[in-house]
Amino acid sequence: MMQERPGKPPQHTGKDQSVQDHSQGRGGSPEIDSELQAHIGRHLKASYDDILGQDVPDRFLDLLKQLESKEDKPEAEGGGK
Repeated sequence: MMQERPGKPPQHTGKDQSVQDHSQGRGGSPEIDSELQAHIGRHLKASYDDILGQDVPDRFLDLLKQLESKEDKPEAEGGGK
């Protein structure tokens, strides 16, 4: 067995025992070990929290302003449906 690293799931040699095949009655999906699932969840949450903390790029803000101005024009021109 390989040496475990802090903050990382244990690594095994040979067949991975963290994923067990419980496909009967579950639509053929393997079941993930709860420790591995928690580890993945923590890393996904950290990644998403980092992304949510970022500012919206200026290019996206410009595109949104363009869309809003196009939506306002038909009403101002009287060309509504």
